[in-house]
Amino acid sequence: MFRITSGKGFHIKLENGITISTQLGGGSYCSNYEKDILRYRGSIESNDAEISIWNKKGEWITKEVLKEVIKDDIGWDVVYGYCKMGLWLKIIDYCKGLKGKITGENK
Repeated sequence: MFRITSGKGFHIKLENGITISTQLGGGSYCSNYEKDILRYRGSIESNDAEISIWNKKGEWITKEVLKEVIKDDIGWDVVYGYCKMGLWLKIIDYCKGLKGKITGENK
């Protein structure tokens, strides 16, 4: 499922219940951070984006996912800023394969 969020980003909900939020408008931790959130209209482009990830129970799993994908403690719990496209694609691929407890299942 795809969902537009406030005209400055989108959510992707995968079949396993993982949701990845990708935000690239003003106020998001990306190259558009300084743009006025309320006055900006039109297309938005960015070389990076702010992301956050949660499971089907609504539990934040951003830090856990990024620790596995980039093999480092990002220090951020809920959001990860200035994420480049290559890393974003790796995160999507990793999240597609997640199963069990991290997805919010009881396994």
